[in-house]
Amino acid sequence: MSKRKGANNRKKASSRKASLRKGFRKSLPKALLTMLVCGAVGGLFFAGLLGYSELKIRLENSSLLNVKRIAVEGNTRISSENVIARCGLKPGMKLYSVKKGAVQAAVSADPWVKSVKVIRKLRGDVIIKIAERKPFALVNNGLIMQADPDGVLLPITKGAASTFPLFSGLRDTLDGSGQRVIVAEDMKRVKSFLELADRSESRLLSRLSQIDFSEQYRIRMVIKGFPTVIDIGVENIIERLNQMAELEGILSAENPFPARINLCYQNLAFVTQGVETTEEKAAEAVR
Repeated sequence: MSKRKGANNRKKASSRKASLRKGFRKSLPKALLTMLVCGAVGGLFFAGLLGYSELKIRLENSSLLNVKRIAVEGNTRISSENVIARCGLKPGMKLYSVKKGAVQAAVSADPWVKSVKVIRKLRGDVIIKIAERKPFALVNNGLIMQADPDGVLLPITKGAASTFPLFSGLRDTLDGSGQRVIVAEDMKRVKSFLELADRSESRLLSRLSQIDFSEQYRIRMVIKGFPTVIDIGVENIIERLNQMAELEGILSAENPFPARINLCYQNLAFVTQGVETTEEKAAEAVR
């Protein structure tokens, strides 16, 4: 019995060895093929890497894809030289090194710039298209500046003349980009007033020199050519502006001009006459 078991075990061992040899003969070609494919792919990758490096060196040393021309469009208040200097672009640099986001951020740092678009062309052109802010009022916040409809404060252009009214009593703050802007609540008051003034029959806005918003329920104004300060309430602004236009004709015949006129009350106008100065009294005594 033990002899038969030993023979069976030897037979099984022999069968396993034969099966292993058969499996090895079948898997060997596949393994060799896999090794050859991996070697070929690795070789191609290495050759491609060398080719890319060589191509990159040749591109960097050639004039191909060089920036040949830098143009600025849409600018009237800021110079093209200033825009180009801000973003650091120079002819001869590579087109692919011109990062649109970086250029836009650098140019937008100028308060006059509202939006920027950067265009790169394969022939070597870089075009910076600018939309500038348009001022619509003067603002006195300790320093006289201009403001656009978004409330962004803008510097006074040297040598420029302005026919805008001068607003005072407006609060300002810094926005997310670090630019000084009028507080949104105050800007809303200004826009509402300008809209109503434009709708009034008097068209008085173009003849106003100063508009003070220091008080919440009162607007204080001065008409060009008259020293008189006129107060109106924040209700019925169109009606009050029309009344001011009528007063403009009356004031032109007054001598001396009243110091202040209060139109904050319905159908009433409180007039405050000016006080004579010491010099005026002395001059009258001499006469």
